Amino acid sequence: MNKPTADREPESSQRRAEREKNQKDSEIYLDVVMERFKDKDFDNYNPYIIFLDIIKDFKSKRIGLQSVMHQTSNLFRGHTDLIMGLQPFLPAGYRYECHKGNGFRGRDTFTIITPAGTLEHSGKFTPAVQTIVNRQE
Repeated sequence: MNKPTADREPESSQRRAEREKNQKDSEIYLDVVMERFKDKDFDNYNPYIIFLDIIKDFKSKRIGLQSVMHQTSNLFRGHTDLIMGLQPFLPAGYRYECHKGNGFRGRDTFTIITPAGTLEHSGKFTPAVQTIVNRQE
C-alpha cells in the first residue's frame, strides 16, 4: 500500500481500481495487436514490434501523443478496429474520427482530433514511421 508523503496523497480505492482496469485493458489490446500480426514479418517490418517502439518513444518523451496517434493510424492502416481500439486510452480532448470507405481502394480514413487542432490522415507512410521501419532492419 502506498504511504502518503508530503508530495503525494494516498490513492483512493476507486482510482486504484480504475488504474488496474486500464492496465488490464491495455494488456488485452496489446494481445490483440500481437495476435493480429504474429505471423506478419514483411522484410523485417512487423507492425506489433513497431507499435511497441512507438509506445516506448512516447513513454520516454521522444514523441508526443499527437505523433503517437498519427504514427499508429499509419501503421495500422487497413485495421480500423485497432485504430479505434486506441480510443479508450486517449486523454480527454484527443480522439480519432473514422470516415468509412473514403480512402484509397475503399479503405477507411481518419481525422485526428486534439486540443491543438485537427489532422487529416492520408493513410500513407510518414517519415516518422519510415524511420522506425528502418531501425528494424
